[in-house]
Amino acid sequence: MLPATKKGGKRPWRQAAGRREFPADCAQQQPNVRDGAARGFDNRATMPLVNTALENPPLVWDKMAPAILWGGLIAGAMDITAAFVTAGLRGVSPVRVLQYVASGSLGPASFEKGAVSATLGMVIHFFIAFSATTVFYVASRKIAFLTQRAATAGVLYGVAVYLMMYWVVTPLSAVRRGPVTWNSTIIAVLTHIFCVGLPIALSVRRFSK
Repeated sequence: MLPATKKGGKRPWRQAAGRREFPADCAQQQPNVRDGAARGFDNRATMPLVNTALENPPLVWDKMAPAILWGGLIAGAMDITAAFVTAGLRGVSPVRVLQYVASGSLGPASFEKGAVSATLGMVIHFFIAFSATTVFYVASRKIAFLTQRAATAGVLYGVAVYLMMYWVVTPLSAVRRGPVTWNSTIIAVLTHIFCVGLPIALSVRRFSK
């Protein structure tokens, strides 16, 4: 169908040699696709292309190092201090606590090696603390919730670390576990929440910005 024209008027285009030719004034009205792209517009939707920054940046060493360092140190120090206090209330010395930690690798022989096994226990303890902080930091680069809601994430992470340590790692180690009671379980869960999960989550949020 040809477009309707007024009487005596000319059509805005004419067909010649199998193609349509438009007059100059019509050509000027056609959108320039290349100009639109150069101005940063998506010609398909005529919407500007906006580059939004990531809320959680990728792994960057100058942010990763202090977050893991302080998170691991604070959590490790608070956790072992809580262990010393709770064990001391039962008459157990700090050296004995550290030897118990080392017994996961050495077995019962750990309690016969004095300061050597106690030192090894301290090293193992802080290795676990730094490992837990590293896992949380790496996860926080992918899951924004871990830093946006650091307090809630810290509580949940503390419970997760408790479950991993008491019900996965410890049974697979050489540690001889005593009977599990409600009292010891509640103390262990609260210790992991306030001395492990929260310090790690808050440190990562503070030093990874």
